[in-house]
Amino acid sequence: MRRTEEETAEIHYKNGVVSIVPKRLCDQVVTRAQLPERLYTTYKEGCILFCLSERRFYDLVKLAQAKVQFGGRTLISVKKVVEYLDCCTVVD
Repeated sequence: MRRTEEETAEIHYKNGVVSIVPKRLCDQVVTRAQLPERLYTTYKEGCILFCLSERRFYDLVKLAQAKVQFGGRTLISVKKVVEYLDCCTVVD
């Protein structure tokens, strides 16, 4: 299946090179670049930010105890998730 123009983005480099990449990839790069600046995120944005499925991100938030209620909204503390991940080790 060929991607439509709406699903792709053009990246123009200073040397004149133009790359065409999936828009979702551009969104992920921009979101990750904002990681140190973000204090809170939603579940949907968090999945993109940490490159996880919704279910895996939900489990991660629960383990990190990072869920915060603001009024009627549920937000996720990015700082708590990152701190939790820093404490984890990978087991092969």
